[in-house]
Amino acid sequence: MSEEQGTGGWGFTITDAQGQAIGAGAGFMQHVQDPLNAEAMACFQSLQAAQSWGLSEVHVQTDASTLVQALTTTDHDMGVNGILFREIKCFARLNFN
Repeated sequence: MSEEQGTGGWGFTITDAQGQAIGAGAGFMQHVQDPLNAEAMACFQSLQAAQSWGLSEVHVQTDASTLVQALTTTDHDMGVNGILFREIKCFARLNFN
């Protein structure tokens, strides 16, 4: 992430139940709010990929404890990244078991 330019990137891997990689994705972001914004975007992009690949059950893993809190509670829903957190939660509820 480049604070001066407000740019950054996101990336994810999707594995099966045995831990074998079945897909990955990465992208560039302009107008990055903060590192949590990039973490949330990676999560959202991975869920969209999983849905488009026909997966019905997912287990999201991240080392970003604030992202975990934001996605499992409503504590961050009114913050700067709140709309993205709400969109991720809604997308997950609508598309996965």
